[in-house]
Amino acid sequence: MAQELEKLAATKLTRTEFAVVRAYAQGMRPVDIANRYLLDSDVDEGLSEPEAIRRILLLRDRLVQFALQHNQPEIAAMFEALRARSDVGMTRRVDALSSLEQLGQGYPQAQHEVSLWFKPSLARRLKAANLRQISDLTALANQRGSSWWRTVPRIGAQSAEIITNWLMRQRQPLGEVAIRAYVLPLRRKHSGRRYCR
Repeated sequence: MAQELEKLAATKLTRTEFAVVRAYAQGMRPVDIANRYLLDSDVDEGLSEPEAIRRILLLRDRLVQFALQHNQPEIAAMFEALRARSDVGMTRRVDALSSLEQLGQGYPQAQHEVSLWFKPSLARRLKAANLRQISDLTALANQRGSSWWRTVPRIGAQSAEIITNWLMRQRQPLGEVAIRAYVLPLRRKHSGRRYCR
């Protein structure tokens, strides 16, 4: 579970996840939303109100992140304040949600903060090492090669592999500031197995 939380790229929400945030914005009870859309019948028997709210707010945070990736700060702010549920505010949020749902996956840009693309715990560690923007991260990797992560406190080989693989996939959108080909992912093969993410 911890590894899943460390996954880096913030992806577009699924149709079901958009439906969850839409229902919450429209005032549906969180426990009803979660039991209808988020319940994993193999794991969960039923969700308590606090657990339902926690799961919905995690989706809301991803939605805010997605809006910021698409340079939509006004929509992000609207969902940041999702707890206020007036009729006018509700209608605007639902309309904004529909417009975000139409957007494709955003692409990272050099000036984007790492917190837009990485999970909070990982973003905090990167920022603590003064790697605040994607360009800071690619500059360090290009300077130090595949061992770039050794200069960053609390970033181990596993997190470094995830970050490096993600940076390699972003080479085209990042253009000139992209990671160079010589900064190879740490483990391409291990015991004859391929590591795919």
